[in-house]
Amino acid sequence: MYSSTPSSNPNNSSCSSPLAVSIITGKFNLLKVLGIVEESADNLFTSDKAVTRAELMMYFAKISGLDKTYEKEYRGSFTDVDKKTPYYQSIQAMEFTNVINGNGAGSFFPNDKVTVTDAVCSAVKLLCSGTIKNILLFSKFFF
Repeated sequence: MYSSTPSSNPNNSSCSSPLAVSIITGKFNLLKVLGIVEESADNLFTSDKAVTRAELMMYFAKISGLDKTYEKEYRGSFTDVDKKTPYYQSIQAMEFTNVINGNGAGSFFPNDKVTVTDAVCSAVKLLCSGTIKNILLFSKFFF
């Protein structure tokens, strides 16, 4: 998803140019500094790294500032998410802000791996949500 190193995938030419790698590396390093992604020796982020749908919602919640929303119970509508589901609070926050809507039949599939298409669609919804618009509006005063 994010990469701090060039992709080894020859089919990913649009993201492997030196300029693209430099931009991605800078953005990824910013996410690390902000505490949104945590990288360790046994948990390296590369362009090939797959994350679960629940993990992606955790990153989105951190980016949007909704990661501090603590609920003791899951109150969302997904039948396959409860308080034992990893990152259930992030899933709920993204559901309540209409960033995600599951499969349309009441399920979210939190443990499924995210495709690039799913990640991009959800990111666009996040960027268009009122929460992130407010963050971006005021960010010009801090960056």
